[in-house]
Amino acid sequence: LEATLEVVDGAGVPIPFAEVHLYGSNGWTWSGAADAGGRATVAGLPPSALAGAISPTHGMRFDVPVEPGPPSRPTRIELRADASLHLALTTSEG
Repeated sequence: LEATLEVVDGAGVPIPFAEVHLYGSNGWTWSGAADAGGRATVAGLPPSALAGAISPTHGMRFDVPVEPGPPSRPTRIELRADASLHLALTTSEG
């Protein structure tokens, strides 16, 4: 079985070169990187696989059920970076 995974942001825009991971019932089975269009193709899918992705700008997610199918029907992994981090640096002088 083969599937195409597509990593996108909350607006559906592809996330290029995100880390992509695939997990089966026996644990981790595959990892790689999405291409410039946010897509990765995985062959030899185990049954009941879950996909995940990591992006330094969009966060991570690891709970997407994978559906085998042609590239025209990719499994979408939507990453949402809804949080922001604000830092304030101070010196010992205040």
